[in-house]
Amino acid sequence: MDERIGFIGAGAMAEAVAGCLVASGRAPAALLASDPRPDRRERFAALGALVAADDAELAARADTIVLAVPPPAVERALAEIARSLAPGKLVVAAAPGLTAGAVRRFLPEALIVRAAPAAPCLVGNGVSVLCADAAVGAAERERAARIFGACGAVVWVPDERTLELAAAIGAAASAFFFRGGEALTHAAVEAGLPAESAATLVRRMLLGAAALAAAGRDAEGSNAAEEVD
Repeated sequence: MDERIGFIGAGAMAEAVAGCLVASGRAPAALLASDPRPDRRERFAALGALVAADDAELAARADTIVLAVPPPAVERALAEIARSLAPGKLVVAAAPGLTAGAVRRFLPEALIVRAAPAAPCLVGNGVSVLCADAAVGAAERERAARIFGACGAVVWVPDERTLELAAAIGAAASAFFFRGGEALTHAAVEAGLPAESAATLVRRMLLGAAALAAAGRDAEGSNAAEEVD
């Protein structure tokens, strides 16, 4: 039987990760979700996932819990989880800014991994930065990596300070990419290209450049920048 993965908070990122898991072969019925918003519960149900009545029920039924609620809802969710969470269960803190220490205050016997998925995970092609508590073993690390690896690459870092740094770099990279694309498109239009043609040209060239980088064509001995000069 597949590991049961429960998402507390069924927002856009949780839905994207769940969708990638299903696309990678995970049985939809092995996924659970809880969320106070009916529309978010309906979107998870449309994937074939199960919907729990509340966070406490989900914590009792899931083998691994992904905590992905908005920051204002974190303490309420943790208090709910604490009512039914079995000792030694894996909890992945994927809510922005949620530290392992904050989780441990409510769930002192949980095995805690922090995850910071980058925005491109929303389209199944991102990177997630993970770090684990000292008590987390290799098997639990692998379980966490499989969840977020379904929507891109996984990078493990040694501690939460490094995770925050890596997450900030990831956010800056996305912002740089989009702002650079906007600037190039604007320059192309100013130079006389029709707006639609300029937008298509820049988007496709950026996608192609990203594909070259992913293929290692910018590595030593095969410099893509030199090839296009």
